[in-house]
Amino acid sequence: AVRLALDLLVSEPDVAGFFRAFMARVVEDTESHACAVWLLNDDHSRCEMWMANLRGTSYTPETPEWQSLALPRDSMAGHLHAFRAGWDDTVEYLGDDDRLPECVRQFDREHGIVSLIAAPLALPGRHLGWVTLASADGSPCEVIWRRALLEAMARQATLALHHHRVLEQSRMEVRRQAVLQERNRIARDIHDTLAQGFAAILMQLQAA
Repeated sequence: AVRLALDLLVSEPDVAGFFRAFMARVVEDTESHACAVWLLNDDHSRCEMWMANLRGTSYTPETPEWQSLALPRDSMAGHLHAFRAGWDDTVEYLGDDDRLPECVRQFDREHGIVSLIAAPLALPGRHLGWVTLASADGSPCEVIWRRALLEAMARQATLALHHHRVLEQSRMEVRRQAVLQERNRIARDIHDTLAQGFAAILMQLQAA
């Protein structure tokens, strides 16, 4: 699992491409129904589904079918955000688990989902979100295996997401510094031009 995730990190040039390939491989290798990534906003006040793979097809907010996907994403996002036990540890929901919101349980029943695993995307002292895996097979052996695979790949996904955000912050800081330098240069040019103009006017006044 770690080798697979590292291979994806090398082969996929952007974080969205990495997660698309990551989820597609997880769904395929575990013979699952769906995989989704849920991200926290900057102040951790809410959680939203960022990307999903349903039976081998990837969806993002830019996908035309995104809004029409029949998924209880708001309820599941609210549950992931509110269920504090899942912020640091992987949580397994088996069968008609009463910890899940009723609309999520209803969706699972309608689609034959009997196993839902949520692994946190977390660094020490910092939480980024979750990756969830929904499957139709809930046997103990399958659940243990899927959990091990999901946790191993979630760690690599966390590093990929964190590294991407650090690079983005670095790029933003470089752009900000460039803007400040340009503003300072323009300010110096204006200052020098005005100073020269005032000096000329003063000389002319003194001559007059």
